[in-house]
Amino acid sequence: MSDPTEFEITPERRSRRGLIIGGAIAVVAALAVGAIIVTQQGPSADAAEASSEPQAGGSITYAVGATTDTLDPSLSPGNSWITGQVVDSLVFQNDDYTFAPWLAKSWDISDDGTEYTFHLRDDVTFSDGTPLNAEAVKVNFDRIANPDTLSSYAKSLLGPYVSTEVVDEFTAKVTLSEPLTSFLQGLSLPYLGIQSPEYLEEAGADTANSVVGSGPYVLADLTPGQSWTLDKRDDYAWAPEPKDHGAAYLDQVTFSYVPESSVRVNGVASGEFDLINNVTYSQYDTLENTDGVTFTDYQPGGVGNGLALNLKSGIFADKNVRTAFQSSFDVETLIDSTFYGAVKAQTGGAFTPNSQYYDAEVGKLYGYDIKKANQLLDDAGWSEKNADGIREKDGKTLTVRLLSFPEPSQDVLNLVQALQQAGLEAGWDIQYEQLDRAIWNERINAGEYDVQIHSYFRAEADIARTVWAQEFVPPWGYSFSWPTDDKLETLLNEGAETPDGDKREQIYHDIQSYVITEGLELPLYPISRPYAYGDDIEGLKLGGAAIPYAYDLWKNADA
Repeated sequence: MSDPTEFEITPERRSRRGLIIGGAIAVVAALAVGAIIVTQQGPSADAAEASSEPQAGGSITYAVGATTDTLDPSLSPGNSWITGQVVDSLVFQNDDYTFAPWLAKSWDISDDGTEYTFHLRDDVTFSDGTPLNAEAVKVNFDRIANPDTLSSYAKSLLGPYVSTEVVDEFTAKVTLSEPLTSFLQGLSLPYLGIQSPEYLEEAGADTANSVVGSGPYVLADLTPGQSWTLDKRDDYAWAPEPKDHGAAYLDQVTFSYVPESSVRVNGVASGEFDLINNVTYSQYDTLENTDGVTFTDYQPGGVGNGLALNLKSGIFADKNVRTAFQSSFDVETLIDSTFYGAVKAQTGGAFTPNSQYYDAEVGKLYGYDIKKANQLLDDAGWSEKNADGIREKDGKTLTVRLLSFPEPSQDVLNLVQALQQAGLEAGWDIQYEQLDRAIWNERINAGEYDVQIHSYFRAEADIARTVWAQEFVPPWGYSFSWPTDDKLETLLNEGAETPDGDKREQIYHDIQSYVITEGLELPLYPISRPYAYGDDIEGLKLGGAAIPYAYDLWKNADA
C-alpha cells in the first residue's frame, strides 16, 4: 500500500539481480537477449535514460492488474496509479530526500515542530475552475481527519493533526499536537493531494467514481471498475521545479483493468498495450526475452509481504504459539520454489532491505526451526494430533484462517498452497478463502481471521506506525497485529517525533526487533512492482508510490 513521491535517480540499464551497497544503488552491466531489463531497487528510480528529446502528443493504453472501488485518494491507497495523475501535493520530495515547492511555494516550521505554515502559489486552479487557496487546504485536511470520513492511510500520514488555520487567502497554518518528523514526506504523496473543495462539497460521500484535482490530467471518462480515461490539461503550469516542463506530453492516458497477467503480457508484446503492471513471477523470463519490450522490477521500501498475525483472534494470543508459527516455515525454500527464483525471500525482518533504517541483524532473531516449533506447541497444550496430523487442544484443531489481498495473483495463490502444505509438518491446519473486496473488508474489520498477507510501501520508516499503531486498527486500518503492552506504541510515537539521526535510527531498529520477537509478523518476500512497456515509451519515472507518472511519459515516434 506503500505512495507519488518521485525520486529522479537514473540507473544504467542492468540485469534483474542488481546490488545494494550501503543503501546506494550498485550498477551491474549485463547483456540480455530480447527485452531491455531494468532492475530498480531502493526508494525510487527512473526506468531508463531517455533516448530522444520529449515529443508532445499521442495517447497510451495502460493495462493494470487490479481495480479500485473508489477514486478518492483520501480513502484508498490502492488508486494512486490514477489519482496520482489528477491531484497535486503541497510539496515534492527530491531524490536526496529533501523537499521542493509544489502547490506550496515555501513553508515555515515552528521551533517545536508542531506548526507548519504553507505559503501557496496564487496561480493554481482545479480543473473545475475553483482556485487553490488556504481554505481548500483546510477543507481537505479537516475532511481526512474527520472520523466519519473513515480515512485510513491518508489519516495516518497527517499524524497528530489538530487543525488548519486560514491565515490569509494563500497562507495556511497546519497545527499538530506533537512533532511528526515524516510530515513533509506524507504531504508529498497523492493520498494527501489537494482536491477541489467545490467538488468535495457537491459530491458529499459520493466520491467513488470521480476525482477533481489541480494535476496535469483530468478524469474524462470511466466505466467503474473497468476503465478510466484521462485527458491532458493544456493549461497546467505548476509542476514542481525539479520536473517542470509545462503541460504533460501525452494527450490521453487510458487505464484498462485486465485481470489476467498472461493477457497483459501478451498485449504489451503485441503492442496492444503500451504499458502494463502486476506481472506474475512466472512471466519474468518471458518478458526478459521479448523483443521490443522494456521490463523493470522496482522494489521500494516499506513493510514487505508477510503474514500478519491477528493477536485478537484467540489462537495467537499466546506468544509461544506465535513464535512456533514463525519457526514452522522454511520461507527461503518456499519463496524460491514458488516464485521461480524471480525474487528472494525477505529474511531480515518485516522491513524490506531498501527501507529507511533497515536492520539486517533482525534476521538472526527468528527462522525455520521445526524442533523448536514442535516443542513450543507442545508446551502451549497443542500436544495431540488427529488422524490427519493436525494438532488438537480441548477438542479444537490448530486451524489458522488465512486471508490474502483482494484479487490475489496466481503467485499469491501458489504461495498459499505451499504454506498450507508446509504447515502440516508442525501440525497446522491452514484454511484459505478467496474473497472479493467487499467480503474481505468485512472480515478484516470484524477481525474474523488469524493471519493475513499484507504489505505497505513508503519511503519513510514511519510506515511502521500505519501498520502497527493502535489508532489504526480496523476500520481505520487493516491490522490487529498489536500487543497488549504499550512498548511498541511508545516506540512508534517516539519514532514519529524524533528528528532523523542516530537516535531515530535506533528507535526503528528496536521496532523491527520487537515485531519479530513478539511474534507479530512472519516476513515472506520484498515488495515488487514489475512493469513492462514498449520501446517507444520514454520518460518512465517511478516514485515513492511506485507508480509511473503519466506527466513525464512520451511516445518516441522514431523508435
